[in-house]
Amino acid sequence: MSIPLQRTVSPTSLPLATLHSGGTPRPLTPRTSCTAPVEVHTANGYLDQFLHDDSNTRIDRYGESIENRTRFLLEVVDAVVKTVGQKKTALRTCTSSTATHGQRTPPSSPRSGTFDSPTSRAYLHVVEPRVDGSYTVDIKDGYSNDFIRKIWDERRLISAGGYTRESAIAAADEKGDLVAFGRGYIASPDLPYRLLHAITLTVGNRALYYAPGSVDPKGYTDYPSANAIRAY
Repeated sequence: MSIPLQRTVSPTSLPLATLHSGGTPRPLTPRTSCTAPVEVHTANGYLDQFLHDDSNTRIDRYGESIENRTRFLLEVVDAVVKTVGQKKTALRTCTSSTATHGQRTPPSSPRSGTFDSPTSRAYLHVVEPRVDGSYTVDIKDGYSNDFIRKIWDERRLISAGGYTRESAIAAADEKGDLVAFGRGYIASPDLPYRLLHAITLTVGNRALYYAPGSVDPKGYTDYPSANAIRAY
């Protein structure tokens, strides 16, 4: 059984020119798409490819220097700000991912232009270097987001990536971060309750997370809550 096709929506009505075109998307209005902060994603490819010298080999105004490599991202952010306002514009980044590139040098302060944004931004969302694409990895020598924290200072920062209850509490207490959980919600749909009551999170089966066209809930939406497990 396949999932019925739904009409595609996007920020604009720009036609899709792909092998599997869904036609021209229905454009979303700013009011529809901006009830919550708009998070500009610059991690694991796409916009992120402009920032790194291992993937950006351009020799025009969007390449070579740090200022040029951050230019396109900052233009995108400015365009979002003009539509929804600074207080509803956020940025998500991962400085260590090699998901769409090869091995790269550890991130450092010369890339600070990406993060030195106005204080009125909604927040900055960073992925910790223990996550590389869809994999959990050991943190490599020299990799840390602390240089971003130093630049961002007292502004709102969300940190995500491979957190446990204990490490999340430590990050919040010691670094002042807000902590985000993502894939943990799949295997532990009652994740906030578990964190609050120090209940062990269920380990999910990642091999079953991605099944395009399938409506089989196994390994994706069939994980029980902690109370259901206790009752059983």
